[in-house]
Amino acid sequence: MEKRKVVTVMVPAVASSMRDLVRGIADYAAEAGDWHLVLHLWGHVNAASAEWINRGDGIVFESPLSTSVVRSPEWRIPAVAVQVPELGERHPLVTTDYRAVGRMAADYFLEKGLPHLAYLGYRNDEESEAGFRERAREAGVPVETYGLGGEQPELDERARKNVLAWLHSLAPPVGILLREDFVAQKIIDWIPRDWLPERIALLGTGNDSIICEITRPTLSSVDRGARRVGWQAAAWLDRIMKGEKMPPQILRLPPSHIAERQSTGLRYTPDILVTRAVRMIEKNLSNPLTTDALCARLGLSRRTLERRFHAALGCSVLKHRWHLQLEKARRLLATTSEPMSHIAEQCGYGNQQRFAESFRRAVGVAPSRYRRESKHP
Repeated sequence: MEKRKVVTVMVPAVASSMRDLVRGIADYAAEAGDWHLVLHLWGHVNAASAEWINRGDGIVFESPLSTSVVRSPEWRIPAVAVQVPELGERHPLVTTDYRAVGRMAADYFLEKGLPHLAYLGYRNDEESEAGFRERAREAGVPVETYGLGGEQPELDERARKNVLAWLHSLAPPVGILLREDFVAQKIIDWIPRDWLPERIALLGTGNDSIICEITRPTLSSVDRGARRVGWQAAAWLDRIMKGEKMPPQILRLPPSHIAERQSTGLRYTPDILVTRAVRMIEKNLSNPLTTDALCARLGLSRRTLERRFHAALGCSVLKHRWHLQLEKARRLLATTSEPMSHIAEQCGYGNQQRFAESFRRAVGVAPSRYRRESKHP
């Protein structure tokens, strides 16, 4: 019987996004077939357990708390770090491209037609904020920022008041990117319920399913692509365990997608009637409204509605509906394991064959390939 490789995973997997990272490592281990994973999900070890780990074949680690052990002269096994850029000074490191997180979030808000953007994070969030600002600047949209520094608004009443004062100063409607989901959840608790999503479109980072789903309204969030990070870290570790020399370096992987929930669930246009029409289209994607039916509900002539759509969105009613169907299909393919027939039905394509043909024509690849490539590096 072939000896299995003993691989330690030392990652603080309290947040669901970090558990996704562990799942990515497990995906690779299953493909390799000869790995045995030992999990230290609190992210650090003492000297005694370090000695035991050192008898294994490799380690993937994240917590800076573990660096004194990993950097010790006695540490002999191959190691790959994840997510914390500082750890890449001494080891190969795989992390999320946070500049791309910022750009993805800005693109998302701009596509929704938001005229104002803002960023709330910690004062050392150079990459996320930089990417957000870059993309906004390219579109000619200014960005307001608030840096928390060492403040903990969930605990500090003064910090909470400062954040609320800043939120009140922003011109609505405004799209706000937050560096972490847990801070976004607190803001949802503090602000008036009718602010979301009409006055503020709130987007977290991390896509922590527990936090995002328990808030009311539910929280939209950028999925960092942690599962891909875990898979790639394991792939690097495998190469090192097989004898390849790999110097300290950093690989930044793009975020996966934006999980849209209620906190950003509107399309914003300069025309309130067009905004209402878009909401109706979105709510009826599985059983699409004809343009005439939409006109009847809004009390407008077809010619008037088409003219206002072109003025507000630059396209016809039908073309915008196709765009919304395609975006929903992309989201479901990337984030769920639902059968293609169910996705076709939810997105209003009529049947699976029509869905496959329309998707391939618009995106350039089949839905099955798009799903496969969205889940692996």
